[in-house]
This record gives sequence, structure tokens and C-alpha cells, in this order.
Amino acid sequence: MRSYIACIIFCLTSICSSFGQAYKYIGVTEGLSDRRVLSIQKDKTGFMWFLTYTGVDRYDGKNIKHYRLLSNNGYVSFYSDKNILKTDSYGNVWVIGSNGELFKYIPLTDNFIQIQLPGEITSPSLKLVKMTDFGKIWYCHKDFSYIYDVNTGDLHRIELEHKHRYVTSVFQKNDTTFYLGSDDGICQTIIKNGKLITTKCLIPHELCQLPRIIYIHPTTNRLFAGSESDGLIVYDLTLEKMEKQYPHLKDFPITGFHPYEANQLLIPTRGAGVYRYDLRSEELQPQFYANPHESNKMNGNNIRSLYIDEEQRIWMSVYARGITIYAPQLPDYKWYKNHLGNSASLNDDLVNAILEDSDGDIWFATNNGLSIYNPSENTWKHLFAWDNATFETMKNSIFLSLCEIEPGRIAAGGFMTGVYSVDKKSMTVNLMTPQSYKLTNNPNETNKYIRVIYRDKEGLVWTGGNNYLGCTDLKNETFKHYPIGNAITCIQELDSATLLIGTGNGMYRLNRKTQQISLMRMPFASQQINDIYLHPNGDLFIGTMNSGLVVLRTNGEYEQYLYQISALLSNTINTIIAKSETELLLATEQNIVLFNNQTKKFVNWTDDQGLIKTNFNPRAGIHTSRHTFIFGSNMGAVEWSDSMRLPRQEIAPIIFDQILIENEHATSTTSIQTNIQVPDSISEIFLSHNQRNISLHASTINYHAPKYTYFQWKLDGRYNYWHKLGKENWLQFRDLPPGEYTLSIQNIAAEDKKVLSERQLKIVVEPTFWETTWALLLNLMGAAILFAAILQYIWMRKQQKESIEKDKFLIDMVNGIRTPLLLIRSAMNEVMKQDEISAQSHNYLQTACHSTDRLSIMTINLLNIEKMRKISKVHVEYHDVNQLIRKYIKPFATLVEHDNISIQFINKEDKTMHTWVDTTKIELIFYNLMSNLIRQTTPGRIIYIATYTSAKRWGINICNSQELMDSSFTSSAPDNSFRHMNKSLMDSELHLIDQLVKKHYGKMSYVATQPANYLFSISFPIKDTHYIKQQPSVTSREDITSTFTPLATPPKLLGLDELGSIEKFGYILLVSENSETLEFLNNALCKEWKISTARSTAMALDLIEEHEPDIIITSSSIPKWGEYDLCTILKSNINTSHIPIILMTSDDDKETIQNSFMQRADHYVTTPYELFVIQSILNNILENRRQLHDRLSKADQIHKLKEIKQANVEQEAKFLTEVKQVITTHIDDPHFNVDELCSLMGMSRTNLYNKIKSLTNQPLSALIRDARMKRAGEMLLSDKYNITEVCDLLGFSELKYFREVFKKFYGMTPSDYIKQHKE
Repeated sequence: MRSYIACIIFCLTSICSSFGQAYKYIGVTEGLSDRRVLSIQKDKTGFMWFLTYTGVDRYDGKNIKHYRLLSNNGYVSFYSDKNILKTDSYGNVWVIGSNGELFKYIPLTDNFIQIQLPGEITSPSLKLVKMTDFGKIWYCHKDFSYIYDVNTGDLHRIELEHKHRYVTSVFQKNDTTFYLGSDDGICQTIIKNGKLITTKCLIPHELCQLPRIIYIHPTTNRLFAGSESDGLIVYDLTLEKMEKQYPHLKDFPITGFHPYEANQLLIPTRGAGVYRYDLRSEELQPQFYANPHESNKMNGNNIRSLYIDEEQRIWMSVYARGITIYAPQLPDYKWYKNHLGNSASLNDDLVNAILEDSDGDIWFATNNGLSIYNPSENTWKHLFAWDNATFETMKNSIFLSLCEIEPGRIAAGGFMTGVYSVDKKSMTVNLMTPQSYKLTNNPNETNKYIRVIYRDKEGLVWTGGNNYLGCTDLKNETFKHYPIGNAITCIQELDSATLLIGTGNGMYRLNRKTQQISLMRMPFASQQINDIYLHPNGDLFIGTMNSGLVVLRTNGEYEQYLYQISALLSNTINTIIAKSETELLLATEQNIVLFNNQTKKFVNWTDDQGLIKTNFNPRAGIHTSRHTFIFGSNMGAVEWSDSMRLPRQEIAPIIFDQILIENEHATSTTSIQTNIQVPDSISEIFLSHNQRNISLHASTINYHAPKYTYFQWKLDGRYNYWHKLGKENWLQFRDLPPGEYTLSIQNIAAEDKKVLSERQLKIVVEPTFWETTWALLLNLMGAAILFAAILQYIWMRKQQKESIEKDKFLIDMVNGIRTPLLLIRSAMNEVMKQDEISAQSHNYLQTACHSTDRLSIMTINLLNIEKMRKISKVHVEYHDVNQLIRKYIKPFATLVEHDNISIQFINKEDKTMHTWVDTTKIELIFYNLMSNLIRQTTPGRIIYIATYTSAKRWGINICNSQELMDSSFTSSAPDNSFRHMNKSLMDSELHLIDQLVKKHYGKMSYVATQPANYLFSISFPIKDTHYIKQQPSVTSREDITSTFTPLATPPKLLGLDELGSIEKFGYILLVSENSETLEFLNNALCKEWKISTARSTAMALDLIEEHEPDIIITSSSIPKWGEYDLCTILKSNINTSHIPIILMTSDDDKETIQNSFMQRADHYVTTPYELFVIQSILNNILENRRQLHDRLSKADQIHKLKEIKQANVEQEAKFLTEVKQVITTHIDDPHFNVDELCSLMGMSRTNLYNKIKSLTNQPLSALIRDARMKRAGEMLLSDKYNITEVCDLLGFSELKYFREVFKKFYGMTPSDYIKQHKE
């Protein structure tokens, strides 16, 4: 019987056209979970579903998602005929396991849930499971059956008549009528309300034994059955008689019956492919079958399942090969291939050149000689093939070029073959050599490597080899030789005087009048020229290797088309052929491209659209006189009609197949409308005030050309510009503010940027109470109450306007001076470090540095004027005044050392002095008094600072005269009204200091005597009744109120050589509007760091997206991007929140510094600053990052993270804890991997990898591996599993590898581990 089937197939293949059918294949390499596919279905959304041995796969034309099904007994495997994948009339997807387990797909949560059934249904006696189109599942046991209704949940036990109890197949015609196949034939059974009414035998077992499948055609009312003993049976239900029987299929089990086109059925079989049955003629013919002599072929005959979609695509599960798709709408073409042992085919599949001669015959130059095909007679001839050569007579048969040099005379050349002349009529062959003709010049050697042969309009034959160009005059029998120096790849006559020569290193021009050869200068890197085409309008098209398509227009301008900026899929253009006046066909390494020279648009024909998956060869293409194109490749040659239209992109709807809210699947009870059943039908999403993070996965169902589309999106109200979506197709929005947003997403064709489909989704984020209208009304009421006070304030400010404007001008000017001072001071420091400068130069530089320091102090002093104006209330804390004063003195001691001025601190009581003080304001007062006194003190003198207490007050005296200081403790207190020392800035400063002292409920006075002796005295009440007390701050950083950064006393730096395993080099992004600052920091840090710079927030965000930096240093003055500054944007994004940020600010007041920490900056630096300050911070960041790696990599160390001084560390620890919880939850799944972890976290693989790597210095796979090792340790000590079982359960393929990983993690083998913990 099998030989009968084979005979039919052979006869059909011998008479069929050589034009093959269009097939596509989906296998494990394309993403299938297993090559053994049991069933195929399509849901109402358009997804294709495949049931494989290891689970269920969902396919959208581009991506395949795998679902493992988990039952009460573990993960379900599918390997028997009892497994079912079915979609019901409501569009639900159902799966039935080999033991009868029932699963239903839930689109909203994107998973399968198990439907719990009574235990007796799925008992070991289960023999058959069938699900009908009406949602009825038959669970057939040996002596009884259960019927479960998936729509209502009703379950009924059916006791059939004894002779029909062993059910082998079920078909449901309507609500009550069933047709059952059994060991007694086929019967009609009526069942109402779960009760058996009647049973009628239609076909006895003598005519149909053990029918495995039954189908009733609704129009003709015929019953079709497949029996392993009797083949195909057709029964007329109307006439109640057997119509026909096809016994030759009895050895090929039938797996289905599928209506196809008009009055036809497709019948898949296991072993004979797919048959087509004509309902009118009752003819049964093979339709799809594996044929080794057919190109673009069906790849198997064991068809387990078949599905026909709305566009007449036929999806077939070819057992052990995956999915095969026949798509009749794809372009049809002829495929020339080598068929072993068949002379009526190509000699070899590697086709290097193609020629149509003057008779219309097609010549193929292959790696095994020449093949000549006569299309009119369908005959083949062959030359130079190895098949007939002996070892002694064998010659090189790799041919690369063809040319008809005279009618009926073909020249062929190749690899070390020289040039052969073939007389087509007699099929005689002669070797053409330079010695055959009179030489006009003598080459040093014969060039036998012939890449190209070209005949010009004058009849001259040009040959191109490795390094030489040859010209043969057939009429005069002369040969001329031109050295080129590069391998010649193609030749094109530009005009009667010019010949263009393409080589492996650019294009040359031969002036035939002067015989001069010159290299053409083109505006792109010299590359291999693969092909040259001269358009009738004079435009020159050049195909290159790796430089795309180059066009030289008649006006002398070049155009270059690359895949980076066009719809090209490759930058290698191998062949160029004209299709029409405006269109060209291009062959690339992987596909055929149609180029429109007017619109400058490309249309691709790829393997996704039915083209063979091959590599096309250079200059191997022709446009024949029969109106066809033929292109050669490494897998034969492809021919199609020139009237064929290349496929266009299909319009496919956009689907949101996954929605995650706060990293959890959205459900109707938590976040979106209760009537929503599937994510794709959602039009609005409502988020509560505590739900601000949402992720959506976009997809489009496109079975036509899915690879060459992409998504772009915008979120009106938040991100108002179009953004290209990443390859993973995940949209992630973090920390959405309250409001209404409209998400717009488009599916774009890569070829012409055409919008194929578009979709909008409304997202509403509910506000908290303080963000509601009621809160706004309360604010308005408060504003109304304050309106009068504001008017009064405006009036008061108006009175001070003139003074403030002067101060503002002065402060702006000072801020403009501070940065240049920093750059000058830092540059001088770097020069002073050099060994080659002289001692005198070093002294000069020290003097300049000291002067720069004084200028810096003066600028800070001037800025303090404005700060003191802003001071309102006093907030005191309990401190030791003596300790504070000693702290304030330190920076001044170093500063005045250069002027030979010393500072002496006097504690009159010689003990601690605790009292209530506002440290910020006391420091400001002390700093300004000291600054003024230093300016008035000549070198060589001593500045005395003394503290004292009395019964009710405490005070500080600052003086540059020993006599005045002694008198201040013996004489009466000086007059409270102070006198002007001079007419300098000191007048206004002392006035403001006096106002500040008074706000502290203090008194200030000074005495001035000659020569330049000054005494400042301030005193304050000891009791705290006048102040607003506060506890010492626990939220601010250390020294957050410091207003003075020492310029000459650096803190101890942590050197790079002290950092142990920390990497020395990293990547820093510098962001500032000031180009001088960027240049200075770049020069200072580039020796130890890789540096990138940006002068705007938008530029910085682009650089961060392209390459994530290790550290970011940014200016606080950089303009915002939208409503948010750079620091806030990065710290609010989970993908970038771990990057340390150093904020540079010119304001050093408490409010400014607190704002920098509110933006979640890791560190701040006030200008002017020393370079060592930046270096110290960078080193500390590296040390903190090392500690963070150590702590975060150990689960028991995460609670100690507060010891690490780094912003957002608790947030990152929480994130890592979530990741480890997800890993722990799924650790018992042996198939759990990095891709599934990324999906569960709602992050792309790249972003999650970078974040985990930055936090723990470990890859994602290491986290999963370590978790598996911890689980392995637990399982080994539980006494439930042995070592081999633990290895298998945790997904290790080899026991040896498991032992190696275990030993590396625990430091001992599993056996030693068990022994150690059992002792």
C-alpha cells in the first residue's frame, strides 16, 4: 500500500510544473518550545496556538511565547494522543493533558489555570479524551464515559450500550446529537440533559473497525471517518448508506477533516501527507507531500494537525519538524537546484553567473562547470562537470563569468580556468589565451583567474582577473594587457571613450583614448565594488560590499543608501538589474529589493514572504526575453515573472497582550474596569492614587512580514513626542503624576515609514486628597487670607527695591567670578605638582594661589550679604560653643598662614560651655567677623579669639591686639553703637551682621584704635526662653549647614590604589552648560576615567540611553527637560536610579543643599571647589559601591545597608529583594531562566542585567544559579531526594556539571555536604 501511495506521488511530481509552492517553516530555531507539535488552533484575537510535548506556544507572526502548565502533580508533559488544544465558540483556549487535566487560558493575567475535576474522571482507566466544537468534553473509560460542559460546568456520567462502550472517536452535530466511533463501528446517539435517549448503529464494525476520527460535512450531510483498518470511509447520512471507501489509506491514520475552498476537504494523514477530497467528483488526490526532487518543498508527511485560517494559509504540524505553513498569497517562483543523480537539473547549487544567449537558452556558471537549460524544450546540457572526469583529466571547474562574445559563441571564465570559448552549435570548446593572438604588449604571466567577461559596443572583449585587465579584439585577433593592482570584479562601458572598472578596492576609470587608468574619488570609504549599472538617463548605480547602494547622478552628485538610514536590510548590494524605467531590482546577501528611483523607496522580499532563505551571489542575475528574472545564489537559482508584484505590508491591529500594574498583572478587581475580560479590549485604565507604575506589552499579529515593522509611541500629557519602542516591545511608565493621559502607539513599516495601524489608550491616575479639587479650594481660601499680607509684603519690598537691586547685581557678578576662580586655582595646583618647575616659580604660584584664595573668600563674603537678608527665624540646638568655635577656626588657620598671621583661641573658663545656639547663624556671624578682621590685620600679628560666660549671657571676643583683648575683660563693656572703620564694603556687612546678632537676641560692638587695632564683641542670652528649639536633625547630611569649604586643607583622600578589587577605570558623564567647566573636568579626570560630556538634559538622556555611565556629575543650573530636572528624571526611573549623581551648585546655603538631596543626588559640591574634592567623592563612591556589591550579594547583609552612605540604597535593596523573591518563588521550575525573570519583573533583559550587575557585580544567571544551589542544599538535607533527583528537579542536564557548580558554591561535593551536616 505504501508503494501505491509513493507511485501516485511520483507520477504527480513528474507532471507538475517546476514552479514550487510557497512554504514557510517554524522550528525550534524560530522559538518553538519543541519540534514535536501535536495540535494547532487560532483564537479570536488572531494568535496562533501550538501544543507541543513541553507545553503551549503562542505565536503572533514574530514572537513565540511559551507557557508551562502546572497541575497539582507538577508540570504537565504532552506526549500522547489524549492531549488536546481547542478553542471554543467564545474564543476561549482550552488544553487537556495526557491524564485528563483541564486548563483554561485567562487573557487578563496571561496564564493558564487548572479546572478542578472529580478524581474518577481522570483515573488511570481513562482511554480517550475528545472535545467537541460545542464545548463538550468526553472523558471515555472502558465501560463508561463522562461529559463535561466547559460553558456551564455541568458534569454527567453516561452509560452506553455494552457493545458501544469502548469509544474511539466523538463528533457532535448539534446540542443533542453525537456520532460515536467504537469497537462496534459508528453509531448515532441522542443525549438530552445528561441522559442517554437513543442509540442507532450506522456503520457496523465489519465495514469500519475502530474509527479514530469522525467528521460530518454540514452542506452535503456526509459522514467521513478514518479507520486504521479500513482507511477513509464516506457515508451518506441522508440516504443512510455507504457512499465510498478508500482502503489505500488504512496504513496512514487520518488526523482531521478540514473544509477548503469550494466543495473540497483537506485530509491530513500520518505518513502520506495531506490529501484533497473533491465533494462533487469524489476524487481523492495528494495535495501536500514531501518530495525530495521538489524545490521549496513540503518537509514531511507525518501531519499531526492542520489548521486553515481566514486568508487560506494552511498551518501543518509536521511531526518532529515543527510547523510548516503553505501561503498561497505569497509570490510564486521557480527554483533551479541540483538533484543528485538527475541530469535534468543544475550541476551544482552554487550559481556564480547567469547568461541568456541569443537563442533564449539559459547558461549557469556553477562551482561544477556549466549548465545550459533550454526553456522551450525543457532540456539540459552540461560542460566541464567533474562527474565524467578522471583523476588524470580533472581540471578546475569553478566558473565565475559568462559572456556571449559572438552569436552562438559563449566565453566562460572562472577560478584558475582561463577563458574558454564554447561553440554552442557543435558544443566544441577552445581555450582562449593571450598567446592565441598577436600581443601588443607582453604580460609577465598568464592571468587564469577570470572574475568577469564583458563585451563592449565595438565588439571588444574585456576580461578581468586578479590584478590585470585584458582586452581582446576578435576581429583583428589582438590582445592588450592593462595592470590594475586590484582584483577586478565588474566592468561597465560608460561611453565610447570611458570604461568603468570595479575592483576589490574601489572603482577605476579607463580613458580609452589616452590609455590612462585613474582611481575615481567617491565620498565613502573604498570598498569592494560588486556590480555597476548604467541607467539610460545617465545615472550610475553602484553596488558595494558594506557601503550600500551608491548612485552617481548626472549632475555629479552622489547619493548613498545604507540600512541604517533606509529600508535596506543589508549594506552589501551584489546585483543590480533594471525592472522598468523607474525601478531596479537589487540582490543583497539575504533578500531581493525593489528600488523606485523616483520615490527613493525600497520594498523588500524576504524569507518571511516566501523567498528562499539563501545568499545571492554578485553579478548573478538577468532579465530574460521571456519576461522573467533569474538570480543565482548559494542554493541554486530563483526565477519569477517580471509582472509579479512583491509583497506589501499588511495592516494588523495593535494588541496589548500584557498589562502590569506595580509589577503585577492587572486584574478587573484592582485597577481596571470590571467588565474587562482581556487586555486587548481595554480602552481606559484607571489607577488609584497609590498606583503610579504601569507596564504594557505591545504586539501586532502579522503573519506576512512581521520582522520589518516597529512601534513608536507617545504619552500626551507626559511625553509629547514620538519615541521608538525597544525590541522587547515593553512600555514602562514610572511615578506617573495624577491626571489624564492618552497613550498613542503606531505600528510602522520599516520600508516606507507608513503607519500600518494605530491605537490609543486612556490612562487616568487618581490624585491623593491634597491633589483634588477640594484641596485646591482650601488652598484658594488660604491664598485669599494671605492676599492682604502679600500686598503688605510687596509694599515693604518696594521700599527696599533700590538696595536689593544693587545687591543682586553685585551677587550676579560674584557668581560669574567664582567659576573662573576655580579654574584658575585648579590649573595652578596642577602646575605646582609638576617636578620640573623652579623653586622661584613655585613661590610665585603659591603667591598667586593665596591671592586667588583671598578673592574666593571675598566672593563668599559678598554672597553672605544676600543670605543674611533672607534670614528670618532662629532655630536653636544645644551645643558646646567652644567646640563649635574650634571647628570654625580651622579653615582660617591654614588660610592666614601664608601671611604669617597666627590665630590663638582663649577659653576663659577652661571648660566646655553648653548653651542654646543656632549653629548656622553663629557660623555666618563668626565667618564674616573673621573675614573683616583678617583684611584689616597686617602680616606678623596674632588674632585672638576668646569665649566667656556671665550670669545671664555668653559671648565671643575677636581681636588683633593683646592689649585690647585684655582690656575687654577688665574694663566696662564697650558702647553698643559701632563706628565706621572705613568707607569699604565692611560698613554694610557689619550692619547686616548686627541685624543678624539682634535676631539671635544678642548684642554686638567693636572698638578701633590706632594703628589698625580692632576688637569685635558679641554676646547672647544663656537661657532658651527666647528661641524656637528643635532637636538635632536626623535627615540632613553631615555638615549640611556648612557655608565654607576649606581651600587649603584637604581631607584624607582614599586613593585608587587603596580600593582593592574596585575597577580603576569607569565611565563618567559630565553635564554642564559651561564649556570651560566641562573641558577642565574632562582634562582632570580623563586619565583614570572614560569621559562623555553633554551641555543639555536632552543630550545627557540620549547618551545615557546609548551607554549607561557609572557616575554622573551635573550642574544644578542645567535647564530642565519638560517639568523635571535631570537628577529627578534619572532617580525616578527604575532603570537608572542606581547611578550615583554628583550635583555641582554655586549656592551653598542650607536650602539649596537640602533641595539637592530632595532631588536624590548622592553628593553635592559647591563652587569654587578643589579638584581633590571631586576626586575624593569619586573614590568614596567607588568604595561605597564595593560595599554595596558585598552587602547586596549576600541576602543576610541587606539589613546592614544603612551603614553605606549612598542615596537610594534602601530603594535598590527593596528592588533586589523583589528580584530574589521572584527567583525563590520559581526556583522549583527547572525551565525557569533569565528571560522568564525579565518578563515577571516587567523589564527588558538589557535594563535588568545592567541594574543587577551595577548593584551586585553579578550577572542575572548567577543570581538564579546561587538560588538553585541554596535550594539544592535544602533538598539534600530533607532526606526526600538523592543527588541525582535534586539535579534533575533543578534543571541540570548533567550530574557532573551539577557537582561542579555545587562544589564551587559550597566548597565541597554534595556527598561531603550531606555527611558534614548529618554528623
